[in-house]
Amino acid sequence: MNPPAQAFPIGIETPDAVAVGWIDPQPIEFPSGASLSLVITLSDLIECPAVIGLWSVGVPTEIETPTDVRYANAFLMKNSANSDPGQSIDPDVVRSNGDWRLFNRLKVRITEVRDGRIRAFVANGVSRALVGRTPIPCLVGSAAPQVHFQNGARAINSTGRIVFQMSQGRVGMTGQEVDRTLNYPDLRLGSGTPWIWSILRFDKTGSLLALDSQIFPTYSIFLDGQLVQTIRQGDLDFFVIHDETSQRRVDQIQ
Repeated sequence: MNPPAQAFPIGIETPDAVAVGWIDPQPIEFPSGASLSLVITLSDLIECPAVIGLWSVGVPTEIETPTDVRYANAFLMKNSANSDPGQSIDPDVVRSNGDWRLFNRLKVRITEVRDGRIRAFVANGVSRALVGRTPIPCLVGSAAPQVHFQNGARAINSTGRIVFQMSQGRVGMTGQEVDRTLNYPDLRLGSGTPWIWSILRFDKTGSLLALDSQIFPTYSIFLDGQLVQTIRQGDLDFFVIHDETSQRRVDQIQ
C-alpha cells in the first residue's frame, strides 16, 4: 500500500520579480548599400512619415532591394527604441512611465506543496503583465499594441514544477501592415509579425528560474528592485524572419 500523500501548508514568499522588455537602439546597425533615395527620405521630417504611411497601406515605395528592407527595419526599430531602465528601479514608477515593450511583475506566496508539486499559491496585488505602446518613428506619439489573448496568464504549470506569469504582445495593426509590406510582401491575409513575450517562473522553493523570452528585444530582470540580469536582444534580421507562429502558449510553459 502506498503511503498517504503528504500536504504541507506553507508560506514561501518569493522575491518581487520584474522583467522589463525594451528595445535597445545601440546594437541596431544600418546595413551599407541601401538606396540613397531611401536613406534621404527617411531622414526628412516631412517625407519620413509620408513613406511610412504608404508602407502601412501596402505600398512598398522606396523599397527596391533586400538591403533596402534591412535598412527600413533597422530604421523603424532604432527610431522606436526605449530607454535603459537602469541598475535599480521602483517598479511602480517604471510601470507608469510606459517606456518599455513588455512589463512583467510577479510576487507570490506558495501556500501548498504536495508530493513535490506546487498545489496552491496566492499572488501579491502588485503582480502585473502589461504590453507597452510603440513609439512612432518620425512623429511624436505612440501606437497601441496588440495584446496576446493569453497575456497575463498566471498559474501553476502542468507539471506542478513552477508558478508562472506571462506577458505577451506585438505591435498594433498599423505596425503589422508596415511589417507585412516590408517583410512579407506575398502574404495576402493575416499578419507575419512575430510575438514577443516574457515569462517569469518561480519553483517550489520560491527561487526565480531563467526567464522564458522571445529572442527580441532586450530584457532587464530585477529582484526587489535591483538588476540581476540583462538578456541582450538577438539579431534583428533573424527576429524579423519569424512570423506570427512565433509565440508562447500556456501549455508550452515548462
